[in-house]
Amino acid sequence: MVTKSSQFSSRHFENCCYNKYIGYNYCKFIEKIRKTYMSEKKLDSKEKRTIVYMISLISQVGISMIVPIFLCVWIGIKISEYAQAPIIVLVAILIGCIVAFRNAYILLKQTYAKDLQRENEEQQYFKELEEARKRNMEKKDS
Repeated sequence: MVTKSSQFSSRHFENCCYNKYIGYNYCKFIEKIRKTYMSEKKLDSKEKRTIVYMISLISQVGISMIVPIFLCVWIGIKISEYAQAPIIVLVAILIGCIVAFRNAYILLKQTYAKDLQRENEEQQYFKELEEARKRNMEKKDS
């Protein structure tokens, strides 16, 4: 059974691939999202948690970048009005951008550190399985 959303998405994907300004990899990404999240299957709780976590991470990174920039711009404008030096606003914007990217880096570093630790644990587990398999094969051969 074809639903309206899947018809729209398939048509959108076809139009996307013929667009010379959008890359083919982006079209494949859109198609993967359509197949994964717009299909008729129900999402399990782990997939839902992953989606909610990623949306919250994106919004948290955005907020942690926007707040320092706007705050530094506002402070720069107030200081430049008092000191009659417009260059202070540019310096404040630069400081705000540096702080914003530092915040995003720290936030994403913490997130990926957890993923890296989980990945290392999985690799260690697979190495142990491989070693156990080799030992069992040696026992069978002898």
